[in-house]
Amino acid sequence: MTPAELETLTTRLLAAFGTAQQLSRPSDEIQGFSLDDGYAVAHRMRDLRVARGEAVMGRKIGGTNPAMYHLTGATGPVWNFMYATTVHELPGGSGSFALGNFLQPRIEPELALHMARPPQPGMSEAELLECIDRVSHCFELVHSPYSDWKVRGPDASAAYGLHQALLVGPWHDIGTDRPAWAETLKTFAVTLIGSNGEERHGVGANALGSPVLALGAIVNDIGLHPDWTPVGAGEIVTTGTLTELLPVKPGDRWQTSISGAPLDGLDVTFI
Repeated sequence: MTPAELETLTTRLLAAFGTAQQLSRPSDEIQGFSLDDGYAVAHRMRDLRVARGEAVMGRKIGGTNPAMYHLTGATGPVWNFMYATTVHELPGGSGSFALGNFLQPRIEPELALHMARPPQPGMSEAELLECIDRVSHCFELVHSPYSDWKVRGPDASAAYGLHQALLVGPWHDIGTDRPAWAETLKTFAVTLIGSNGEERHGVGANALGSPVLALGAIVNDIGLHPDWTPVGAGEIVTTGTLTELLPVKPGDRWQTSISGAPLDGLDVTFI
């Protein structure tokens, strides 16, 4: 990908965000468009969004649940930036949220990790856990500007990681008993329940064996690329969907119940 192609593609994707504009896939237009090219777009888009006043809040991880690869086209973990304009706190774990003009939105129940210190490549699970001071159950809303969710990894990386919004439930401090939380984060169960009767089930281990290991996967990947921005202290990192991601539309109400962890279930009505 040439510098001119990078600038043109980034500008086009950013202009289309939230406009319900359907796009062609970069991999269909640019010969040899690779995952590294997708991340080059992500970093350039980060620069443009920061320049217009959007503060970076952290990273979203996708592709951590192999059971969902047939739906998303993922073949492994990928990441992208999240912003103050896309991260929303849910006081008490409930509220309403306007879906806006996004194409084919879907809902993902996830876990969010708050970084107390920067995680480093090669860290063990216990060392990574020491970098986390609090956790939250959350909903990520994803969307596809590409037709029928036909997405390749490089295309998803270029298009904001398909990230639309993050709805964050109450935070819970894990610093008082990290060894217990190490096991809890693997074994806790979540049930996603829709007002349309849909119901899906998942566990923490669906995220590459543990949300902490999902964090380690992207930290190690970023560490292989000196020009990529490492995860820093204060960032929020989401660790991928724990259940099947399901379509969401205005008028839907989605709830979760949690067992095996002192985390709050969520209750959100979409408008």
